[in-house]
Amino acid sequence: MPNLFELLEPPAQQVVVPSMLLQMSSPMLPPTSIIPETTKPSDINLPHKEWRVHQRETTNWILSQSGITILQAPTGSGKTGIVSAIATQKTVTALCRTKNLQETNYGATYNFDVMFGKGNYACSHPKYYGNMADECAFKEEGMDKCPFAGQCEYLIAKAIAMYSGKRSLNYAYWLSAGWPRQLVSSVLVLDEAHQLPDITLEWAGLEVSEKTRDEFNLETFPTLSTRSTSLFNRINPVDGVIEWLQSSVQHLNAYLLTVANSASDEDKKRARWCENIMRKFTATVEALQVNPNDWYIEAGIAIKDIDGSYTPQLLCKPLSAKYHFRHYFDTTEIVLPMSATIGDPGA
Repeated sequence: MPNLFELLEPPAQQVVVPSMLLQMSSPMLPPTSIIPETTKPSDINLPHKEWRVHQRETTNWILSQSGITILQAPTGSGKTGIVSAIATQKTVTALCRTKNLQETNYGATYNFDVMFGKGNYACSHPKYYGNMADECAFKEEGMDKCPFAGQCEYLIAKAIAMYSGKRSLNYAYWLSAGWPRQLVSSVLVLDEAHQLPDITLEWAGLEVSEKTRDEFNLETFPTLSTRSTSLFNRINPVDGVIEWLQSSVQHLNAYLLTVANSASDEDKKRARWCENIMRKFTATVEALQVNPNDWYIEAGIAIKDIDGSYTPQLLCKPLSAKYHFRHYFDTTEIVLPMSATIGDPGA
């Protein structure tokens, strides 16, 4: 798995490995405390009577930084408590990959406003009882047009999170929704940061099977390869993939219009699948346009399947996450990747 430090070119302005690991001595700490030494955690509404070793000092050190500042500390050392203390001084958005971490660490323990994707909230419209918010019958015209929008769990959670001073979202929502990167907090916490290279690569790249292409009657895959210097050299592979993906998004959008008002459960299921594909295609087009270099592309070339058969497919994967990380996450005053197992900066 790629090392997190490979993402940071140019390197992070500051790398903070807290004193819990290095036994940092007091002279290395900021000369002026933002949270005074006499302050107890309970004084700033944290659910602890006492600070853990150098927890307050590490909080102040991070608050004195700008840009990307990396926090590595063992499990149980109080990283989420540090984030909560930071949130008493600056607005914070904390991103997690796992729902349990959001609910338990940020929501239940530190009272962050937690928000999930639409599929986690039940529809409030009596006619659509049993549906989830991602199946909203009003999504084309706007979920707020629903006569029961005032009771919609998703819209309520979204409204709270949008204007919250300390909120927790998952990575998928941060990357796919528009508003979190527009209503930015002062501090963006990237929890479970050891997974950031994989998260970045998965979001930027894609794999399209022949089955998916055929299911939605998309155009035949173009024949493209970044490995070839002659045989598939008639068109730049990046340009060819962008053209195919954009054409496919138009086709999928037209299909969505045909099933927008369908009451069929099967049509609804296919519509959600279609929306997810469109979102993925659009994300990869954006990544290709932001940085068209260093991609692995194979399209229209028969690949051996698990069952031994050969079918065409489209593979479009960035070779490195470092060209995309900053575009997705370097959006605010302080960016704080944190984990117990980030890696060796000298590796």
